[in-house]
Amino acid sequence: MPRFYFNLASKDAHIPDDSGKELATLNDAYEHARKLIHKILFHVGHEDAETWKVIVLNNDHDAQMIVPFSHMRLELNAALKAEKAPKRD
Repeated sequence: MPRFYFNLASKDAHIPDDSGKELATLNDAYEHARKLIHKILFHVGHEDAETWKVIVLNNDHDAQMIVPFSHMRLELNAALKAEKAPKRD
């Protein structure tokens, strides 16, 4: 099973993932990156979300995709608005 690494980066900082995670597909890696972002935003807040991203790397440490925090923040905001909207019968 391939191992993916999930480095965090902004314009001023870089946090490497030294251990990675074994996942079956790149799509699974994308879902893991989304969950990681959700957890970080939940615990840290949304203030610097525009500047941060997850860089998903493969076993050879080649970048496979970049998932911006801002993308997930927009998704979270839409979900929260949907939850707060009045229910129609």
